[in-house]
Amino acid sequence: MAEEESSEKTEEPTQKRLDKAREEGQVLRSQELSVAVVVISAIATLLVIGKSIYTALITVLRANFSMQGFNDPAVMSRQLWASAAQLAPSLSILVTVILSVIFISNSALGGFNFNISNILPKANRVNPFVGIKRIFGAQAWFELLKGVLKTLLILIATYLVFQYFKEDISQFGVVSQKVQILSSGIVLGISALVISLFLIVIAMLDVPIKVNQHRQKLRMTKQEIKEEYKEAEGKPEVRNRIRQRQREIALNKMMKAIEKADVIVTNPMHFAVALAYSPGSSRPPVVIGKGIDNVAIAIRKKAGDLGIPLFQSPDLARALYFTTRENSEIPEALFHCVAQVIAYIFRINMGYIAKDAVPPIPDVPREMRFDANGKKL
Repeated sequence: MAEEESSEKTEEPTQKRLDKAREEGQVLRSQELSVAVVVISAIATLLVIGKSIYTALITVLRANFSMQGFNDPAVMSRQLWASAAQLAPSLSILVTVILSVIFISNSALGGFNFNISNILPKANRVNPFVGIKRIFGAQAWFELLKGVLKTLLILIATYLVFQYFKEDISQFGVVSQKVQILSSGIVLGISALVISLFLIVIAMLDVPIKVNQHRQKLRMTKQEIKEEYKEAEGKPEVRNRIRQRQREIALNKMMKAIEKADVIVTNPMHFAVALAYSPGSSRPPVVIGKGIDNVAIAIRKKAGDLGIPLFQSPDLARALYFTTRENSEIPEALFHCVAQVIAYIFRINMGYIAKDAVPPIPDVPREMRFDANGKKL
C-alpha cells in the first residue's frame, strides 16, 4: 500500500523539476490562443492598411501589364525591384505585426524558450504503437472535440456576417468594379475578424485545460521529492550554502537580541558575551549572545552603536563563553563575578561613580578558568 502511494504522482512539482522541464523544452503553450491572437491581429491590421496594400497592388499590376521589353533581362530586373519597392512599405507593416504577435502570444503563458531538442528526430515519433496510442488517446479525442466546436462556431459566424451584409452583397452587380472590390474586401475582412473572435472562445476553454495538463504532467511522486531532496543535500556546495544561511539567520537573530543587553564582557579582542539582567528579579543574569573572533567584533560594534557598556575581563569572558549557551542563565559558580560587573555598570549608569572609575577585577573560580581553545587551566 505504501509503495502504491509513493508511486502516485500526487505532489506539486518542485522548482528544480520546473526548471528541468523548461530546459527540456516542456513549456506551457496553447496553440488555440496563439492562432486566435495572430489571426485577429493580422485581420485587424489588414482592415487598417488594406486600402494602401490594395492601391500598391493595383499600381504594380498596371505597371507590369503595360510594360515593354519582356525579353530584356535588365528591364525585367528593374521592374521586379520597382514592384518590390512599391509593395514593401505596406507589406512590411503586416509582416512585422504578425511576427511580433507570434512571438508575444507564444511567450504569454510559458515565457520565451527555445530548445533544439524539440525539432530533432525522436524514435517515439515514428513508433507506430506510440502513434496509435496518440490517435485513440484522451488528448486526441479532446483535439477532435475542439475541431468540431471550431467548425460549428465558424459556420455560425459566417452565417451571421453574411446575413448582416446581404443587402450590400446584393448591390455588387450594379456598382462599379472598384467599389465591388473595396466592398468585397471590407465584407471579407469583417467576416474574418468576427470568425476569428469566435476563436477566442475556443482559446478561453483551451488555456485552463492546457495549464492543468501541463501541471499534471510535471507532478512528482513522494519518492521523487525525497530523492531530489537527498541529491540536493548531498552536494557540498548546497550544504555549505545552507549552513552559511543558517549562520547568517542566527547571527541576525542574536544581534537583534543584543539590543536588550546590559553589558558586554570581553577578553578584550577574541571573545564577547552579552548579558542581560532584570533588577529586582530573583533570576540570575542571562547570556543573550556570545561569539569569538569576527562574531565578537560584530557584537562589540553593535554594542558601540547602541551605547551598551563593555567590560574587559579575559578570564570571565572565556568562562562565560565555554560554560553557557545563548538564552541560558549563567552557572552558579559565576554568580559572584557577574554580580560585581553588573553592580559596577549600574553604579555608573545611576551616576554614583564616574565612568572612568577603576573597575573591579572579578575573581573567577579556578575550576571555571579556560584557555582560548576551551581547555581548562
